[in-house]
Amino acid sequence: METMKKEKDLQVEHLRAGYDDCVIIEDMDICLKRHEITTLIGPNGCGKSTALKTITRILRKLGGNILLEGKNIQKMPTKELAKKISVLSQSQFTPADITVEELVAYGRIPWQKWYETEGTEDKDVVDWALQAAAIDHMRKRRVSSLSGGERQRAWIATALAQKPEFLFLDEPTTYLDIAHQIEIMELVKELNHKFKIGIVMVLHDIEQAMEVSDQIIVLKDGKKVAHGTPLEIITEQMIQDVYHVSCQIIYLENQSKPVIAYHSLTNRKVRI
Repeated sequence: METMKKEKDLQVEHLRAGYDDCVIIEDMDICLKRHEITTLIGPNGCGKSTALKTITRILRKLGGNILLEGKNIQKMPTKELAKKISVLSQSQFTPADITVEELVAYGRIPWQKWYETEGTEDKDVVDWALQAAAIDHMRKRRVSSLSGGERQRAWIATALAQKPEFLFLDEPTTYLDIAHQIEIMELVKELNHKFKIGIVMVLHDIEQAMEVSDQIIVLKDGKKVAHGTPLEIITEQMIQDVYHVSCQIIYLENQSKPVIAYHSLTNRKVRI
């Protein structure tokens, strides 16, 4: 039974990743579980985005294995992989004058044969994706007219239209104000809990990672240095060791997760 469950996960074994001759990730083992939220955290340049891009086949791996349902994703046809995995990168190119509904419909391409146009099932899925991302009311608006948070929801809806088992998000709250950051994190939790989509994210905000994640993976200098539940992983010692910042983790009454009070930088020269 345990073996069957693992085969439905996304297994990363001895991953080696980087760009050309520049190795950034070395010998990484992780298990990304379906129906859970996994977040990669770590300082700038530690390899978070490189790992995400390599696991999703945007970048060619330099070594190791990436197995989805026991199959090597390198050997899977692109359309078949796109039915299992959907990716939202940090920056997106939006065609001029496209509506939200038209953008989301692009997510159905992996399910269509080259000679087919949008069918009834595609339209139903697009409707579902718009509703799941809570943007059904703006389906006829131009994407160019949307706010940052609204545009991020539109792209998430496009990813959902692929009907993926795993949704990968690379820094989904970057450039958003606090209100829109909270909205996106609430949406991520809803997609996971309501629709059982496995979420894998790269985040800079440690408190956001604690709030929404089932498991957290900490990277430093291209290596996995910690992996477990938020309360296991997010400690004052880990933050000092990985980020070189001293802090206090404070548990508040009626709060399920603690807050982090940062004190000062250690072992760094700060230029003013």
